[in-house]
Amino acid sequence: MSRLEFDLVPEGEVQQFMAIAIPGIPEIGEGVDIGTVVYERSREIGGLSSGDVIVIASKIISKAEGRVVDISSIEVTDEAKELSQATGKPVPVCQLILDESSAYIVRGQTIVAHHKLGYLLTSAGVDQIDESHVSLIPKDPDLSAKRIRETIENLSRKEVAVVISDSEGREDRAGAGAVALGVSGISPIRKTTSPSGKQQEETISDMIANAASILIGQRGRNTPVVVIKGLDLERNIESRMQDYLGG
Repeated sequence: MSRLEFDLVPEGEVQQFMAIAIPGIPEIGEGVDIGTVVYERSREIGGLSSGDVIVIASKIISKAEGRVVDISSIEVTDEAKELSQATGKPVPVCQLILDESSAYIVRGQTIVAHHKLGYLLTSAGVDQIDESHVSLIPKDPDLSAKRIRETIENLSRKEVAVVISDSEGREDRAGAGAVALGVSGISPIRKTTSPSGKQQEETISDMIANAASILIGQRGRNTPVVVIKGLDLERNIESRMQDYLGG
């Protein structure tokens, strides 16, 4: 069992939260009920508790929702061919990036795109699974998170939150971190007050996604589901990531 513990020290008081990888998540195919799988496998870590935040890699949700595309079926445009020449990415993959984007810029071999849902994502969230298939992000990540949360809550009788995360590169550094695509059960934003009394906003959903990504790894290759325990966050079942996007 993979487990991480962190100490937070605000104003001299030690707080602790724990990230636990849920083991044994099976290969996910189209139509699989992710919420039921998470609930059943969570027994391996002693079950879920109210207040837990469940972080799920978007890749397995995309698979369950049929968001996997066979690139041999993609009709390509001249723009996709030009983008492929500039970045080295396969032409059909470039076409899907164009299809998923409202705008983009090229930085070396990296495509930084404004996804049509409003996210700023490397390659518009298009991830190559193998030589023939790619995955697209869920059509409505907030709705996906809500459905999964409701299923888990109905089965566990616990009040939990769900964050859908995606690996995300940055053009100013090598490697990748994580970003939240969808949330349910908590607000994506946490408001705090600085020592000087200034009101601040933190994107707590991204912080949670990055904490979990230490165990999830790139594209969920290590484990696609992590439970964060010990965070004292206000419950909010109405809030959506989409409501806080700036683009």
